[in-house]
Amino acid sequence: MEHFTIFQDFYRVIAEMTEEEIVSAISNGTYRETVEDVRRIFAEQGEKAANEKKIELPEITFSANYRGGRSNATLV
Repeated sequence: MEHFTIFQDFYRVIAEMTEEEIVSAISNGTYRETVEDVRRIFAEQGEKAANEKKIELPEITFSANYRGGRSNATLV
């Protein structure tokens, strides 16, 4: 089963998850509160403010795996 790298703050690896685990986390509402906050902030304050909140969400790379950070040297 293939694993995908999960980042926080764009470079810091926080986990590896399978596609099924990622879909389950999204479906089960793991990120719901933050996503709803982003949507509310976007509606009230605009895109720039929403983007500042959006960075709290994890980033997922479906095209590559990394070990120890996001760089060419840690690409698996």
